[in-house]
Amino acid sequence: MRRLKWLLSTYCAVLVFTGPAAFPQQVHTPREQALDFIRNETQFHLGYLPTEQSHPKTRGLSQTLQADTAKGIRMLLSVDEDIPPLARKMIASPEFAKLRAAIKTALDSNKKVYFSGCGATGRLSILLDAANRRYWRETFGKHPELKVACGDMAARTHAVMTGGDFALIRSVEMFEDYITFGYHQMEEAGVSEGDVIVAISEGGETSSVIGTVLRGVDVKAKVFFLFNNPADLLADKLERCRKVIRNDKVTTLVLCTGPMAVAGSTRMQATTVELLVAGMAFEAGMKEHLKGKLTTAQMATLNLDTLTPEKTLEQFEALLDQLRKDENVAALVRLTDYEKDLYSRGGRITYFADSYILDIFTDTTERSPTFKIPPFRRHNDTASPAPWAFVKDALRPTPEAWLRILEHQPHCLEWTPDTYIKLGASESIRARPPQIDRATLHQYLIGNEPDVSRTEVKPNAAMAVLIGNEVSRLNADAPNSWQTAYMIASGKFDARSALIIGQKKPVGWNDTLIKVTVDIPETPLNLFSHLAVKLVLNNTSSATMGKMGRLNSNWMAHVDASNKKLIDRSTRLVVELAGVDYETACIALFETMEEMKDWDEARRKTTSSAAYTVERLLKKKGDTTSSCQPFLDWKLGLGNMHSNLQFVVPADMKDCQVEKSDSSVKAIWKGHKLGGDSFAVNVNWQRQTDGLWSGRLSYDGYQGDMFVEEIHFPVIKGAFKPDSKFVFAGWDCGVIYQGPKYLKPGIKVVRQYSGAMQFSALINADTPSLYFDHRDVAWNSKACEYSVTKDGSTFSYSGIHYPGHGDKPGVNYRIPYENCFTEFKGDWFEAGQIYKKWGTAQSWNAKRTAGNPLRKIGMWVWNRGLVKDVFPPIERLQKELGDIPVALDWYWWHSNPYDTDYPEFWPPREGVETFRNAVARLKSQGIFSQVYINGVCWDLDGQSWEQGGPESVVVLRNGQQKNTAFNRYNHHRLGYMCGEAPKFQNKISSLVKNLRESGLDGQYLDMIGCATYDRCYNPVHRHLKGDSAGPAGYRALLQRLKKENPNYPLSTETCNEAYMDILDGAIVCNSTSMEHLGGGADPIPLFQSVYHGDFAFFGNYAHPDGITPWDPLWPPEDRWKTEKPWHKLYPDQFFVELGRTVAWGVQPMVCHIKENIFTDPEFSEIHSFIINAARFYHSNREYLFDGEMLSPAGFDCETVNVDFMARMIFTKENQCKVIQKQTPAILHSCWKAPDGKKALIMVNITGNEQKWTFKDMTGTLPAHSFEKRVCE
Repeated sequence: MRRLKWLLSTYCAVLVFTGPAAFPQQVHTPREQALDFIRNETQFHLGYLPTEQSHPKTRGLSQTLQADTAKGIRMLLSVDEDIPPLARKMIASPEFAKLRAAIKTALDSNKKVYFSGCGATGRLSILLDAANRRYWRETFGKHPELKVACGDMAARTHAVMTGGDFALIRSVEMFEDYITFGYHQMEEAGVSEGDVIVAISEGGETSSVIGTVLRGVDVKAKVFFLFNNPADLLADKLERCRKVIRNDKVTTLVLCTGPMAVAGSTRMQATTVELLVAGMAFEAGMKEHLKGKLTTAQMATLNLDTLTPEKTLEQFEALLDQLRKDENVAALVRLTDYEKDLYSRGGRITYFADSYILDIFTDTTERSPTFKIPPFRRHNDTASPAPWAFVKDALRPTPEAWLRILEHQPHCLEWTPDTYIKLGASESIRARPPQIDRATLHQYLIGNEPDVSRTEVKPNAAMAVLIGNEVSRLNADAPNSWQTAYMIASGKFDARSALIIGQKKPVGWNDTLIKVTVDIPETPLNLFSHLAVKLVLNNTSSATMGKMGRLNSNWMAHVDASNKKLIDRSTRLVVELAGVDYETACIALFETMEEMKDWDEARRKTTSSAAYTVERLLKKKGDTTSSCQPFLDWKLGLGNMHSNLQFVVPADMKDCQVEKSDSSVKAIWKGHKLGGDSFAVNVNWQRQTDGLWSGRLSYDGYQGDMFVEEIHFPVIKGAFKPDSKFVFAGWDCGVIYQGPKYLKPGIKVVRQYSGAMQFSALINADTPSLYFDHRDVAWNSKACEYSVTKDGSTFSYSGIHYPGHGDKPGVNYRIPYENCFTEFKGDWFEAGQIYKKWGTAQSWNAKRTAGNPLRKIGMWVWNRGLVKDVFPPIERLQKELGDIPVALDWYWWHSNPYDTDYPEFWPPREGVETFRNAVARLKSQGIFSQVYINGVCWDLDGQSWEQGGPESVVVLRNGQQKNTAFNRYNHHRLGYMCGEAPKFQNKISSLVKNLRESGLDGQYLDMIGCATYDRCYNPVHRHLKGDSAGPAGYRALLQRLKKENPNYPLSTETCNEAYMDILDGAIVCNSTSMEHLGGGADPIPLFQSVYHGDFAFFGNYAHPDGITPWDPLWPPEDRWKTEKPWHKLYPDQFFVELGRTVAWGVQPMVCHIKENIFTDPEFSEIHSFIINAARFYHSNREYLFDGEMLSPAGFDCETVNVDFMARMIFTKENQCKVIQKQTPAILHSCWKAPDGKKALIMVNITGNEQKWTFKDMTGTLPAHSFEKRVCE
């Protein structure tokens, strides 16, 4: 266990934890994921390795195959010539001698030989184990007298494949990225001191295989590591490789033959030489072991007397020579063209074999990730596309077939979620552990059970694959059980054929025959049978895929980016084929993978993300029409409510008519093959008196079968410069994205409008800025997409509207709100003022009740836990502040762990009586108190879920219940409730009543402001499918709470328009402390610049000592082991976060305050800043609560670099990161009080005196201080 913990802290794959969907800065966009991969996953950037590079012999392979299949086949075969010279050196090396001696010693000592690998090498490991077991089963069947002398030799080998034996038939995504997985699998396999581990990794860097090596070292096994890249290169570049390659307990066998015939396809030459070398070593070691047990005659009986590695290598060279003969090249061409013809016509092939099913499985399984063709599927899975090729045992049912293939019951993994947690798996794996157990394996019908999927499409073919002496199974003059079974099974197919590898051909066979004529020398492991099958199938399947367009030159153009290594390989492919740099390619790839999530399963499983990315990047960008006139671009997404969308654009329509004047532009497009001839799309732009263009889109006459699920409108384009900035008002206070991290040529980003405001802007310094808004009073679900052309010259913005639908597609539809744009001069503040004219006139602002009960508060305290810990520091703070009210926002008062068992908060953690007495204690001191409850979520894993959760939850377009496991310790999934959720709302109503009756002064309802705008597809709901019932439903809930609890302030999370006329306040800590959460963009008080006065904004994550609170209900092992004086290591962070709230007109807050803040001289400056912040804010409420924000332009001071510790309550100790930003030394804002007075507000967040200027004023501000300067 100690070693496993060390592995978790040192080598585990980097886990990317995404925060709640309510916090957009924590939801990783494709760009952010790509940049994280580029910066933080360098251990998986492997383009420098020879196995990942392009082989000069096969450049132009795909083009050659298209023109001349035989020439292409010869190109592929030529690369196998690289193997013998390397193998010859290896068998003469001391490392090889050490391996064969170790195998002998282990067998002599009744110990085991373990083969381990991943992917192709995992299947190779299973093959070696099964070959040994088969050899001894057949040997003891023929010579039972040898069993006493030899012992149970079949049980002396064991294979450990990453993902277990299930991975033979289907790749297990992401498993290879975890050292701990391999370590634990080898641990479960029982390796012990004296055993031998032969760990095999083509690249030499596979984490899971390295894990098996480390386990072997720990138990003092004799460990050998076989790989195909230069050892020093791996050790110098990769930490995980260095720990094993330069470990004196590990012997390395470096089998570097150079690049593969198809770049990166290590299933080819890399695993061929590994099979050859590992097989020769085992046979040699076994022979030496048996020499001590058997007589000379017995050794001759077993054909072991003349077996040597040198002879085996000579026979391998002869095999390569035979394959290159004209007759065999012609046979390989026939096989290639035979399968290509089937696949190109939508057909399927089914191989039937006997002793070599495992070999065929190995090749066919690896075709899926290599060429992105459908993988094998379970027999009851009719939704996924059927595989092009499959393998069956005509003679045995599936369970017996697996026993025959493996020579033992399958070793499958049946790990529990707890196991994955222990092993440090990502949240996605923990939440949805892969089904890779034996029962699931048996659902893949490889046996003689009927399988209609193999014959349901035409053409289809059955192909017998027989090796060496197996050919007799097809002899017409010698009927046998296998032949009978095959003839019955193949009789259901359109065509019957046979692939024969060996010298003989079947007697009396009249159907299609493809024969590869080679010698098959006998060895204990039947090495040459396995090698011959591998070489034939590797080369012909690669050639077939090349002819099918799945190669580009000698690159895997359709590689599947299913793990980190393949993400890097895919990115390099995009670089090579699209002619872009690595960063551009990686971002584009992640954008593709995000887009593909919404595709239907069939398309997703058959489309390579790499190939699709290349296609997208090679497409020419759209027009660059001037932004001063309306654009006529739009895009309609057609779909069936669950699979991928098919987009219709203006160019797809049959006819278009446009009318233009100085103040209007109207256009109508008619006729489309999917929408019908009467289908018409109408766009109408009108210029308003204030200069804004206002546009609407509608359509009518739609006769299509698919629903119009997305409308992209408007599409606005304008000039872009490297210093351009994008202002997004759709989240909390507002944010600016700027610089190459967020705005770079080729970028495309989609952002959801999440409850704040409904506008965005492109800010240009030297050219006109662009403003865009969506004037939706009902707050329908919407998003925006922005992009920059590859040449960096043009910016594009498009709104995305999501119509709801009934059971049938609607004939007519109109976006129910205006969409506006204009050019303007200025920055974010000026953009906000454009929106302000419309926004402040809407009911959410105009109908607010004057006089906010929260206005009196001078300082909030966000404390969590028990009364004894939460109350004393708040009470002391209140005493020091005197008549300035303090407010408590109390978390963890409830009995359940945080983010668990919602909405079952009641009763309180310390009991009802203690809770009510505590609330009364605060009230007696004039301290305002409210407690946390979540207003949106119901725990899917909680006991009450079945009481109404399934009928209330938001169901996403993919049919999944929307949920997030916020709690990273117990991983309970919190489901998001739709606005149409009466049972949930009843629970909230009852809970709030209990809390109010306990004496609290107000109620905080988390997430309502930011997480209630989802499209919902729950089939039992009355609202339209894909519609957002959130705003209407949650408005009804809040109005109900207000009615039931009069004079009881309500607040929620983040700035929001949809509810601000009902609510009294909102916590905005996600903006004021954006860096604390790990956000790297620039937060701005944009919402405050539009809506301010009579609405309480409060909150931040400012922790005086930098230590986040710990819930004792969490597992103690996850608590940080080492705490440091964070306030000294990050001396400015607290002052920035608290100072920012004051400067923005937000009520200040301090988090997790403890009594030592008041008593320890080390915190004296922080303590003074807290007291001064409360006093300054409270004395200037006429500006900072009641006032109207004015333009901040014209202020100047020094800038400073500030390091922020990005630590939240669920941040693991080894995952904390540091964010550095440049920020003004003095934070400032300008305000106008209701009586017309104007003031400049300043906060010095540094420990030094700072000079400043503002227009015609100048001054100096002391360290860590506040100042107000009245203007005019």
